[in-house]
Amino acid sequence: EEKSKPSLILPRPSPTNVKTGGADTKTDTRHAGSEAGEWTSWAGGDWLFDPAVDLWGGERGGGVIGVCYDKKALKVARGGNTEALLSAPGALERRQLKRIMKAPNPSKDRTLVWRYRRFLQKNKSALTAFVRCVDWDDTSESKEATALMAGWERLDAVDAIELLSGHFKGEARSPVRAYAVESLRREGILSDKRLISYLLTFTQALRNEERVPSPLSSWLCERAAGNFEVASLLCWYLKVETEDETDGKLYLQTRDLLYKTLLKTERGKEWYQRLRLQEGLVKDLANLADQAKKKGKRTQEWIQHMRSLIKDPDGAFTHLQSFPQPVHCPLRPQDTLVGVIPEETTMFKSAMAPLLVTFRLEKGVLFHSK
Repeated sequence: EEKSKPSLILPRPSPTNVKTGGADTKTDTRHAGSEAGEWTSWAGGDWLFDPAVDLWGGERGGGVIGVCYDKKALKVARGGNTEALLSAPGALERRQLKRIMKAPNPSKDRTLVWRYRRFLQKNKSALTAFVRCVDWDDTSESKEATALMAGWERLDAVDAIELLSGHFKGEARSPVRAYAVESLRREGILSDKRLISYLLTFTQALRNEERVPSPLSSWLCERAAGNFEVASLLCWYLKVETEDETDGKLYLQTRDLLYKTLLKTERGKEWYQRLRLQEGLVKDLANLADQAKKKGKRTQEWIQHMRSLIKDPDGAFTHLQSFPQPVHCPLRPQDTLVGVIPEETTMFKSAMAPLLVTFRLEKGVLFHSK
């Protein structure tokens, strides 16, 4: 018996409207060859494939019927329930909320979290789950969520780092990232020592920023202006990331921002010169390795040639034995290097032939650096 045609036939979504992932919908761009009654999804909701609907062509013919209900149903469930908003959850709902707070993806239960957002506002640890459940692309919801965050207790450093992750990337989610940085700005929450332990993570989080300067990049540069060890490590972390094909430009702009921030004070100008000396040393060592590899084909021959280049009193690398100015070590900025010991400097036997350089420190001890 021939199936009756549906009462509602929806036009085929264009490829530009096909969603490639998200919390609200499943993703399946198939439209031909699906079984009758099988659900598939495009942006905005679920659609039912019906081979009796002869739309769009395809090997078997067929089309898509359905109602774009996912987001609409969510809005209905989350809006207008003032009584639930002002009341506290019952015992069952409290258990559900407790489970949601521990879930890796709390956005799946976003309706319950949004309904009791005022109640959760009293719980500092619930903020990360709450912001994951907000539809930041909805202007009114985003505005209310931003106002709620302002009344939430400030986060600690670990929770703030989570709010700087790629999950909150994009202009619409910028209030979340700004709130995280404001939490980090609180006096005493993050000492320089703790900041250094998180510094690489913060540097990697910069790739989620939309522009430079941003709240995160500005805060990092301000902290770097107050501690040379932070400034040195941040500078080299940024230097490495500038080589990234996708985000290299953003990191280059952030490093320029760091330099500009340092140059605003006399102490910062001195630190800037220290960073330039570090860059010069690394460049000299890279050139030394390249020159050493031009003589011979074996690693041992390269090592001997490298040592002779350093020892040559008239050579281009003789200054490495005793630096014209002390250089703060890029890996350990608290140590000051004064020269290279050629006899204890070598190369590893590998494809890249990295150097193992032995330095003399200003305080008279040796330091080995790869």
